[in-house]
Order: sequence, then structure tokens, then C-alpha cells
Amino acid sequence: MKMIMIVTLLCLSTTKLLAETKIIDLLSNKRADIKFAPLASDERQAIIDHARLLFSKLYVNFEHKTAMYEKFRPMQDLSIIEQNKNDMSDDEFHTSMIKIFNSTHDYHTNYNLPVPYACYVAFLPFNMRKTGTKKILISTTNPKVINIFPEITKITPGDELISYNKMTPQQFIESRKDIVATPTVDAALMQGMFDMYYRNLGGSLVPDRDAVNLVFKKASGSFMKIKVPWMVQYNDSCINPQTQKNAGKAEGKKASRLAADSDIQMFKERRQFFKEMRKNFLSFFNKKKSFIADPAVETVDLSNASSTLHPDLSYKNIPWKGQNIGWLQLTSFDAPKGVKAAVDEVRKVVSQKLNNTSAIVVDLRGNYGGQIVFAEEMAALFNPRPVKVLPFFMRANDITLALYNSDMSWRDLILPQSTTNSIVGPGTVTTESELLSVSQEYFGKVVLLTNSECFSSCDLFSAAMKDNNKAIIYGVDHSTMGGGANVWPMEAILDAFTAAHLPTKLPQGISTRITGRHAHRLSSGKLIEDAGVETDKLLFETDADIIDPDHSSIMAKIFNDLVESPGHASSEISLGLEGDEKIIRHGNSPFSLIARPKVVDQIAIFKNNKFVKRAKLDQNNTMKFSLETPAGKFGQDSFIIYGFSKETATKFPILRKSILTESLGDYVSIDQVDAIANAVMINSQQVDLCNWIKKENSLVLVGPYCADGKLEAIESLNVSNGTHILSFDLNLDAEPTFDFFDIRVETENGFILTLMAPVSDPKTGHFEYDLSQLAGQKIDIRFRMTADEASSGNGVTISNLKIK
Repeated sequence: MKMIMIVTLLCLSTTKLLAETKIIDLLSNKRADIKFAPLASDERQAIIDHARLLFSKLYVNFEHKTAMYEKFRPMQDLSIIEQNKNDMSDDEFHTSMIKIFNSTHDYHTNYNLPVPYACYVAFLPFNMRKTGTKKILISTTNPKVINIFPEITKITPGDELISYNKMTPQQFIESRKDIVATPTVDAALMQGMFDMYYRNLGGSLVPDRDAVNLVFKKASGSFMKIKVPWMVQYNDSCINPQTQKNAGKAEGKKASRLAADSDIQMFKERRQFFKEMRKNFLSFFNKKKSFIADPAVETVDLSNASSTLHPDLSYKNIPWKGQNIGWLQLTSFDAPKGVKAAVDEVRKVVSQKLNNTSAIVVDLRGNYGGQIVFAEEMAALFNPRPVKVLPFFMRANDITLALYNSDMSWRDLILPQSTTNSIVGPGTVTTESELLSVSQEYFGKVVLLTNSECFSSCDLFSAAMKDNNKAIIYGVDHSTMGGGANVWPMEAILDAFTAAHLPTKLPQGISTRITGRHAHRLSSGKLIEDAGVETDKLLFETDADIIDPDHSSIMAKIFNDLVESPGHASSEISLGLEGDEKIIRHGNSPFSLIARPKVVDQIAIFKNNKFVKRAKLDQNNTMKFSLETPAGKFGQDSFIIYGFSKETATKFPILRKSILTESLGDYVSIDQVDAIANAVMINSQQVDLCNWIKKENSLVLVGPYCADGKLEAIESLNVSNGTHILSFDLNLDAEPTFDFFDIRVETENGFILTLMAPVSDPKTGHFEYDLSQLAGQKIDIRFRMTADEASSGNGVTISNLKIK
């Protein structure tokens, strides 16, 4: 099992610490080398001005954090630093800046220290974990330091930390709470524990002592006092000025769109650090022969999991009490080869490697986040219904307008409020069409396992799974960390700063990150920030789980729950619900559905997201249909059924499930489905027309419109000089999540301007768009409707179409 020791740090480094040969030394030998280069007064002022702009114009959580935290007052604190900047030492100045950024309790908002600080990790030569009873235990030690600290052999896995520099662990954690500055209580405990023995100096000053005095309680009950020196790990090449010059190269605005935390090198360094420590430890102790499992405790063997092309994804098919249960571990939402490749790798695992399982546990403990689109599209792989896109909000001002000038969906949100600096939204990071392109690939039961290290895109994935009613969340903490947002590293906002004629560089390679957009829950509309995603079933890790994570007792508890309630259909089912009769049979023959509903008189059937057929009420008030499935391949096909009622002029998703493998509990009666999706009006009069009808100043799309294709009406005109306003009245009555309408302008030289981004929900109103920027050009205004086979609604009417 991969060591789950990844946490969010105070700040993020701009240098790749572990990319080359690593040197380990005592901190006492390197302390004199780890010092700041002097900052001139104007350089300090530039840093202050930059921070003031970040908090005033870009930080989306400003009002929320002001209400949450008494010590969050960045504008006042920056003014105090500004008044005293010439009297402060370099250490005092940087400490003050770190304190301001940490007062946000927001791990997406960081002040990153320059080289040489950014090149060093300070650590004690062991790894610790907390149990469910909040004991802190040694889990592994680092045998590589035995030459410089021979007493490391006295510290063994299972030793319980009793005292840290004459404080209890809880007292130390409390003393560091403003420095660690986590958003939730459980995260504060976790991060405070890590602060005891691991600090990346890219975001934290050098420990003030060369060693710590510790007291451990041994398994025998005896107590051991030991003085352990702080050590450092670094690369010579990092400290080289050329490395400093190259620090913080831009990843571009595309990266900021895709990533909840695109500048996550520090997380990777920390995970790699502990992964290598564990590898060295197991090798030193002859592959863990010293660990003896308690036969009285039921555990799941998670060792020897299969790796994948995605470096942070592994899996195992585990026989358990007559069933097969899948374990899918994902330790980041990074997408090093692109989102499509990452999603495809998960798809391949769940549809091919774990397809014979009755359930999957998605293990997200220690997942530090990554790309938002990966997280949301992965959620769609497990969901029978279309996954709803998470709503994001941001500030509207001149800087954000410059930042999103080329993204029309966000530009349209910002522009009307661009002088107010108010919060606008909702918008989306992942588009609705991107999510709709991902079909369900796994049809068994899915549960998540999280902890307080599940951060950022991990928060978002957990929220998407829970709020789309797909997954129960097991957790070893009360919630995920609570960082549901889109971060902007300094490199991502440089273009906007340039457009606003603002400084784009800070002295000595200092960099920052800021939370640019925050996400809200689909279920409640509340912020994910500071709350996280709550755990449904809380589990407690035992001492044995910490010492030997490859044999997990908490996983055994989850597996037992899944076996007791697997959520899978048997080979023949008969179900009657208040007038609805559904009979499903499968084996080596086709399955059939018979429905005698009260309010539905037509259904549309989709197989693997592709329209297959419709069924209507016959003279006996019955609907019947039969669909072929390959012998022995049950669970491979996903069937989606929609019902239509003429009497109520409403479309209902009767069943968006895999008929073959979903549980009976997932079938719902007609009376219950009106809350599943937004109802839309349907066109009771079927007509053969599938075209735009052009009348004076109006375009009308009638009928069931076009199946599986686009229908486009084009208005061509020459735009003369001067102000030109395109105005029209719109009445859109389409099928949400399946049919879309958009408007865009194309010029002769290929420039494309989106006037209305694709919309699906019913939309009515008067709209106006300024075309003055296209003066002197010949343009095509394209009104486009895209529909699938199972269309409903009256279509689109555009009336009072004028250019004035």
C-alpha cells in the first residue's frame, strides 16, 4: 500500500527539491547558510503592494474569512508592515508576510519564500500518524540517517509520543494553530502533528532549536527520553543562482482553469519524501518481518496493489466473504498527461479491471487535489444520472476582467459588475458539455474513504459524488479538509497584471498564490471552504492500522458493510410500486421491462448513452420493450429510461440506472421522481418539420427539431462604423442537459466571439449585445441548436431581431 502521508503545507515551493541527488545534514551544520538576502525598502514596498492587490481585487474568500476569523485583517496588517518596513529585519518582514497569508486559514493562499529557504526541508528522522483516539504514534523511521544519528534505532514503530519539548502533543499543536492555520479542527490536529517533525522551508522559517526533547511510551509500558536533532535535506543545484532565476516559470492560464491547485510541487515533494522513507524503512527491516498481525482482528490485505499509467492511481480486486470488492486508491487529481488520459485510465480500471466487483471503495486519504475537470469527470464515471457541474463564484473587477477576457462565459458574468468588486456567479470550471461527454462506466455500489488531508479537488470530488446522490462517505476524520476552490498561482495572473500595467515580478523569486474562485455545494448551496464534505460513517484507525497500513481493519469494516448491503440485483426481479409494475429478467436471454404507470404515456430508452427506441402505451394501457444484451456480459450495458406525460406536460427521468446491476433501492416510483431533475414542457403535437422558419425580424425552430445534430440559422451582415447593438427576444424551451442553444459571431478573418454560451435550461427574455468592436467587418451571426434523439419542448423562438 502506498504510504498515505501527504498533507497540505503552509506554502508551496517554486523549486523541485527532490528532482536530483539529495543531501542530508544536521540543521546545526547548515543554519548559517539558510538566511535571507537583504531586501531594499522599495522591494519590500513592492511585496506589500502586490499582497494588497491580491487581497483587495482577487481574493474571493475575503468577506467569508473576515466573518470566520477575528485575526484575519490583511489590509490593517499590511499597513502596519508598511509603516515599519524600514525598521524590520528580513526575518521579521518575511515572518509578518507569512502570518498575514496564514491568517486566512486557506491553504490555497500562500506566501512562498525565496531561495535558499525554498531549497530546504527540515525534518526529524521518523514518521508519525494519529489514531482514532488521537494518540500520536511512530509509524516508520528513516534508516538513512543512522550515520549521523545512531540513536534512531531506539525509536520503533508503535512508540507513542507523550511529550514534545516539555509540552504534551496537544499543547504543542495548540501553540502552532495560528502558524499551521488549517480550516477545520481535524485538519488542525493532523497538520499540527506534521509540523512537529516536517517543515518545508519554502513556507516556514528555520526551527528555532537545533534539536527537540521527546518522551515516548514504549509498547512495554516504559518511558523513553531522547533528544532528536533537526536535519535538513536539500540539493546543491537548487541553491545555485541559476535555479533561482528559473524559479516559478508560468504554466499559463489554461493550467489555472484546469487545476484547483496547479502549483502543487510542495505536496509532491512531501509525498515523495515519506514514500522514500517508508521504502528505506521496509528494506532495512527486511520487508516488515517484525510486524505480526493480530489474528483476532479482521483486516483487509491492501499490499501488492496493481499500478497504472497514472502515477497516483492503483487498484486491487479483493475476494471478501463470497464477493469481489474493488479497492481504488487515488492520491492526487494531477493529470500529468492531460485530463482525458487521466479519466481514461480510471475508466479502464473500473470497467475492465474491477468490472466483476460488486462494489468499489475509492480511497482518497491523503489526496492533495489537482485538476478540477479530472475530479468532476471522474465523478461522472460512477454516476447513472448526468453529473451536475459545481457552481463557482469570483470577484468582478478590472483585474479579473483582464484575466478572463478570452473566456466568454466568465467574461459575461464579470462585465456587468466589473466596477463593483462584488462576488459574481455561478459559473463553472468544467463545462456541462465536458461532463455530458463522460458516460457511466461502473454500475456497482461506490463508497469513498476520506480524511482531513483530502483537499481541494479531493474536496470537490467528494462533494460531487455525495451531492449527486451516488456515494456514502466513510472517513477517519469528521470531514475532508475544506478547500473547495480554484487557486491562482502567481504565474497565472501575470497576463492580467500586465494588462493593468502592474508589476509582474517580486524580488528574489518570491511568489504567491491566491484563491481566485470558490465552489459551493450542490445540495445546500453552502461554501465548501472551511467546512469540507462531512463524513457519513466515522471510523477509527487503530494502533495496528498505523504500524501496518497494508493490513487495514477499517477497510474490513467497510467491506463488511458492503457485503451486508451490496446493492445488486439478482437474476430475476419483480417490483410493484403504487400502480407501477416493473419486471426485469436477465440471464442469457434478453431482458424486458413491462410498465403500467399512472401518469406516463411514453418512454424513451437509451443504451450506453445512445438512444435506442421509444415505447408508448398500447390499447391495454401497457408499455413493453425488450433489449438484447450479450450473454455473460451483464453489467457492461447502461440503460436510461425517461417517461413523458402529456397530461401534465412534463418529462420525468423514470430510471437513469443500469437495469442489470443496480439495487432495488434505487428504483423509484413515478410519484418520487419529480425531484430528480428539472421538469420541462413537452410538445404534445408531433410535427414533421425540423427547420428554422424565418419571418420578419424573427426565427422560429419548431417541432421535435433535429435528432443527433446541429441546426444553425445564419444572419450575415456588414457592420458599419459606430455603435451597433444586436437585440432580440428569446424563448428557449428545450430538454435540460441534453439539448443546447448558443449564439456566436464569426468574422471573415476567423475571429469567433461567443455572445451566448451554450444554455440548456428554459430561458426567456430580452437580450442585447454590443457589436461595436466588430465595426467595419463582415460578420455571420450564428444561432445554433443542438439536440439529441429524445427531444422534447417547443424549441426556440427568436423574435424582434434588430441591429440598431
